[in-house]
Amino acid sequence: MQFTPGQVKEVLDLGEETLRYWRRVLPGLSGRRGYAPCFGFHDVVCLRFVKEICTVLGLQVSKIVPVFPELRRIVAQSIFSHKDVWFLAFDPATETVTKVTTAELSALTRTVVIIPANVVMDEVRSNLLGLEDTEQPALPFPLVEITGARRG
Repeated sequence: MQFTPGQVKEVLDLGEETLRYWRRVLPGLSGRRGYAPCFGFHDVVCLRFVKEICTVLGLQVSKIVPVFPELRRIVAQSIFSHKDVWFLAFDPATETVTKVTTAELSALTRTVVIIPANVVMDEVRSNLLGLEDTEQPALPFPLVEITGARRG
């Protein structure tokens, strides 16, 4: 499923100029122009991580440009592993980003910004669905047994 820039702005609570600038400077997003659906779920999650890093650290997005390809790779590989709990570790001193599991958190020796990936992905998913929770609703009609075979 692809999302329009308008949907991405709404889900991430970004201004039009901010998203336009991010699309221009972040590698992999720079060729996307116009209003047609051009963002995948992993793109929206990546942009949510970018927003979090910029907000928490007060960094300009230009500081994230060098790590954005690695961020996209990590998210693309990990996006559908709902059962795995993992974190995104951003090291502002070395300007690196890595995927860290719960077991690896205690082994970190540098001061890094830790962002819980599952929380970010659940928030994006919930916002895209427009729901508070992501539980599947009950079927609005009863199941009916179909008998007889059609012969052709």
